[in-house]
This record gives sequence, structure tokens and C-alpha cells, in this order.
Amino acid sequence: MVEGEVDYHSAQTLRMSLLDAIKSPAGEIRVVLAAVDYMDSSGMATLLEAKGAAEQLAKSFCLKDPSEAVAKILQMTKLDTVFAILQNAHGESG
Repeated sequence: MVEGEVDYHSAQTLRMSLLDAIKSPAGEIRVVLAAVDYMDSSGMATLLEAKGAAEQLAKSFCLKDPSEAVAKILQMTKLDTVFAILQNAHGESG
């Protein structure tokens, strides 16, 4: 689960964690974003890079329960059409 702010300063840590997860035997990578308060373009770029890396290894990559802040960015940038997005059972994000 990703928490807090994902910005230029923390995106590298997220990148390393995601790439490690992608290298694991798991066939599906779910990035839980319910506890993310803020995400800037470097965070979005990190998610896009991880998605590409997962696809190269024929792994499923999705975002789960994006917070309201993340959902707004995904919608504004139209990345909500690029990523598979899973939401909680009630259809609400977060």
C-alpha cells in the first residue's frame, strides 16, 4: 500500500518497490492508493513506468482504490483510460 505524498522526493522509493514487486513471481501487481494524500507528475510517471515493466513480463498491473486526490489526477490527465482501476466493493474510491 502506498501512503502519504508521492512526489519528486518519494517517487524513487516507490519506483524501486514497484520494480521489485514486478520481478517477483506474482502474476498480478495491485497498487493500493487509498492512503495517498497527494501525487505529482513524477508519481504518475512512476506508475506508468511500472505498468510498462509489468506488461513486458506479461503481468497484470492495476491501481486499487485510488484516493480522491489520485482519482482527480487520473481523470484530468486521462490516465484513468490507460490504467486498470479496481475500486472497493461499494464502487467508491478510497
